[in-house]
Amino acid sequence: LKTTGVEEPPLPALPWGGGKVMSGFYAAMTRRMPLKTAVPEKTDLDRCLGLADVVFLLVGKIVGAGILTVLGVAAQTAGPAVVFSFIVASIAALFSAVCYCEFVSRSPAAGGAYVYVYSQCGEFLGYVVGWLLLFDYGVTAAALSRAWSGYFVVFVNAVTPADWSVPKYLVSYPFTVAGVPLDLNILTVVILIILAVPTLTGVRGSSATTAVVTSAKLFALLVATVFAFAYANEDNWKNEEHGGFAPHGVTGIMRAAVMVFFAYIGFDR
Repeated sequence: LKTTGVEEPPLPALPWGGGKVMSGFYAAMTRRMPLKTAVPEKTDLDRCLGLADVVFLLVGKIVGAGILTVLGVAAQTAGPAVVFSFIVASIAALFSAVCYCEFVSRSPAAGGAYVYVYSQCGEFLGYVVGWLLLFDYGVTAAALSRAWSGYFVVFVNAVTPADWSVPKYLVSYPFTVAGVPLDLNILTVVILIILAVPTLTGVRGSSATTAVVTSAKLFALLVATVFAFAYANEDNWKNEEHGGFAPHGVTGIMRAAVMVFFAYIGFDR
């Protein structure tokens, strides 16, 4: 076949054999994004982020998300040995980060794992990874906003008079859809909408909000660490009433490591 005077390359042969239709389908599934497409020479977007903006953006995505939401649950699973769970999770995150460095060196383009996989492994795997990323972002936003609503309720109830508290329907509104009982956290939805507003203002507004929130988050973690060292109780490490330092052994440590890995997610953004 010839088009525009240039002979088209033959379709790749299937590893297991097959006809022309299957070969064409296989070629469509395995075709890769050219790097020239992934890395455009010119763009209409303005470069409005500086080094400090990028640092705050990356630190804000990595620090604070999981460590503020899953630490308590992981500690109940591993006991005081949760410190080893963080070490195990950090090793896994390190190897994952090295893999991302390899992808970035091969495909220096914006787009994250979607572009990396699309340009190196083919269109089908890139399609799957793209949808998995969307699912990841949705689950992460839901988990963090729900945890934030819980912290907000605890804070409001602590600073308000004893005879007043946050209405229960704001954090748990039960309803039924097609006979399936569901539970809506209205406060979580409100928090998601509020967090979306800075994003809609543009890159500059989102970057400024990220810098403020990240600074507050780092300050809170620093204060918590200082007070933890000042008021540490060695008896809590022994945990004799609940099975010792590692009440569930190696199994509990590894299960908690899976949970706290959520605290390291963000370097892939």
